[in-house]
Order: sequence, then C-alpha cells, then structure tokens
Amino acid sequence: ASAPSFSADDVVVVYDRNSKVAGEVVVAVEKDSAMAPKKVDYAVLPSSDASNLAELARQRGLTEKEMKRLTKTHSASAVLPSGALIQNLELDPWPLLRELRYRTCLEYPKLDEWKEMEQKYFVPLRSLKGPWWKQPEALELLAKQLDEVGFVIIDDFLPENMARAVKASNMKLYEESEMQEG
Repeated sequence: ASAPSFSADDVVVVYDRNSKVAGEVVVAVEKDSAMAPKKVDYAVLPSSDASNLAELARQRGLTEKEMKRLTKTHSASAVLPSGALIQNLELDPWPLLRELRYRTCLEYPKLDEWKEMEQKYFVPLRSLKGPWWKQPEALELLAKQLDEVGFVIIDDFLPENMARAVKASNMKLYEESEMQEG
C-alpha cells in the first residue's frame, strides 16, 4: 500500500473533482494559502480516491455518515486533524479559509520545551492511580501547568465513547450555527 497523500497535521480538503463549484473551493484555498505569512498544512484529496479516503477515515475516526458526506456529488468538505468536518464549502469556503488562517497563527512548542512539559506535568499526572481526577495532586499539577504554561492537556480524560459523543454534540452545534466563539 502506498503512503497517504496527507499527514496527520494536515487539514484535508475533500472535493468532487468533476464539479466546477467544488473545484473553486480548492482554488480559493490555494490562492489564500499562497498569501499566508506562514506555511499552511493542508492537503487536497479528490472524493473519488477511495484508498486515501479509507486511510483518512481510519486515522481520524470518521463515521460512515461522515464518509458519505465527503463523497457527496458536487461538494467540498474539509477534515481537520481532530476528525472534525467543515462541510458545505461549495456554498461558502470562508469557514475553511478562516480555519487555515487561524492555523498560521499557532505556535507549537519546541522539542525541548515539549520534553520539559512532559516530565514536569504529564508523567506525574499519568503516574496517579485510581480515580486520579479526585486526587489533590492532580488538581495541583493541572493548576500549576495552567498558571505556568497557560493551557492544560489532559490525555485520555474521557473514555473513547464519551469523547465521540462530545464530538458529535459539538459537530451538531456547529452544523446548526449554534457554536459561538469564546
């Protein structure tokens, strides 16, 4: 099997290559990205590319319903690294363009900074046994990380089924334009 045409960090634009309006989304992304101050990590994938779509679904945990949406005729959608979908881009590409522009503003930690955070916060948190979230040490570590770094990462906080339910709920809010910034 050949390697997928996208990386784990890419926003993947899936479009019907036989549709002029879906193709215009790709052109808009390419033009907008060319003007970005930093490289934008995205990949373009025709909806007819079954093997890459299957790999995308596997890597990002896409449902059958989401896969159907990606292969809809005359459509363009984007799949974020988290597995979230931005749909109906053939009607309005701006949600995707805003997302890609936002990603040019993100700064990822350097490797040595990440290793320091791993040792200082993540390893001690993972070492807690039982219901770790009830332990004062956990709250102290999370509060310390939030104070010193400005954000908190909690790996495997929710069971897989609950995380998927939260994702589905958030996607429904987004699709119904109920999602708000803040």
